Amino acid sequence: MGGGGPILLALDQGTSSSKAAVIDGSGRVLGSGSAPVRSRQGPRGAVHQDARQLLASQQAAIRKACSQAGHPRLDAAGVASQRSTFVVWDAATGRPLGPAPTWQSTEASDLCLRLAPHAAQVRRRTGLYLSPHYSASKLSQIVSRNRALPARARRGEVMSGSVATWLIWKLTGRRVHAIDPTLAARTLLFSLRGARWDPWLLDLFGIPRAMLPESRDSIADYGEMRLDGRAVPIRACMGDQQAALHAVMRGDGTGARRALVNYGTGAFVLIPTGRRVVRRPGLLTSFAVTQGAPRHVLEATINPAGAALDWLRRELGAPGDLRRLDAICRSAPDGCALLASFWGMGSLDMDPPGMPRAPAAAIGLSPVSTRAQLARAAVESIAHAVAEAIARAGGRKRVGRLVASGGLAAIGYLIEYQASLLGVPIEVEPEGRWHEATLYGAARAAARALGHDLPLMLPQRVTAPVRRLRAGAREGHARWLRLRTMAQGWAADAGGAA
Repeated sequence: MGGGGPILLALDQGTSSSKAAVIDGSGRVLGSGSAPVRSRQGPRGAVHQDARQLLASQQAAIRKACSQAGHPRLDAAGVASQRSTFVVWDAATGRPLGPAPTWQSTEASDLCLRLAPHAAQVRRRTGLYLSPHYSASKLSQIVSRNRALPARARRGEVMSGSVATWLIWKLTGRRVHAIDPTLAARTLLFSLRGARWDPWLLDLFGIPRAMLPESRDSIADYGEMRLDGRAVPIRACMGDQQAALHAVMRGDGTGARRALVNYGTGAFVLIPTGRRVVRRPGLLTSFAVTQGAPRHVLEATINPAGAALDWLRRELGAPGDLRRLDAICRSAPDGCALLASFWGMGSLDMDPPGMPRAPAAAIGLSPVSTRAQLARAAVESIAHAVAEAIARAGGRKRVGRLVASGGLAAIGYLIEYQASLLGVPIEVEPEGRWHEATLYGAARAAARALGHDLPLMLPQRVTAPVRRLRAGAREGHARWLRLRTMAQGWAADAGGAA
């Protein structure tokens, strides 16, 4: 460690790309790199990724970041990853036993329906809802379809884990098979109260404990990787959303009534609750970055954010450039509402129990409606879902200020509309730099393991509510809520089919 503090390597393996950055002790980025990753859609809601490509893309990002930084001597590394995507692999060969089911995949919906009588118990133990988006039901299918797998797992021949677990196992030369609570909690197999693998849940899903990784604190020893012939200790592991939260908030963040909204492929709202385990309908209770006593968060997962804009670009020719999209939103006429729930609405779909998932729907279209109107409605729909999540958490009594991260935070109209709809200021970095918050949070955690306090990622400006947008945003929210209710009613009339 030099006189200016440690030199840190941060990794972020996400749904659409792998990223890496070399960051010094003052928080300055010395080098960065990224590489795209692909998802493949299949029948019955399956969405898979190639675990070997995830590793290769992360290694490519590391090489780019280290090269750009001039190959400095690294003091520690922190790893963040997408959370519910998981890998199953052969312990001897290191080869994946199949594609990696992603958090978007709902291929195990039938199993979740069969286990519905246990839904309340699952919710009580995990803080989550019984949902096919989490890995337990999909892992259960893999185990049940391969009769030899449970015995092989008990002999230590088969391993599984989050994407971060897989990367760490590979990067450490197969020496460390571990996971932290923020990632373990996304499996539906991890106890919220005991912060451990839950025997009742393992039995419910038929998962052998032996194939699961060891649980460690987020800030802990995760072995060593080798780069440029040197050993680099990995000292942090966590979910991407918790890493972003760790980048922008000191301690548990509860006193300031601040919450993080990460606008990415999905949108995620994280509200710190400190050591309190708080439960609210339609929200998840989970862990923040841990080092010692567990800290908790309330969270909303909102599936149709960047994914909805990708659909709009792919199918209807909307612009992919966020600045052009911002300009379109500002010039397009109002009057259209969109519920882009192609992949469900996330946790907001899960309460009240038994309510059928609202299908995608639009209202207010006319013969002269344009792609620009739909684009504006899609952007506004993200803000409406975030507003509903915050309302369920307690509204402005619990959240007095938002911090915006993620690539979509570059859409100025989205941030202005969100601030105006909620009536609270939003801290946001100009030019969309906040999408690197996950990397910065991983670096902060690794620095903490070395006893160094990396400064918080602070905003350069605050977007206040815009008076001229306030009334229209409230009317638009009421319209969006009516559309969602109508879509749920349509699904109920159709027998739950969406």
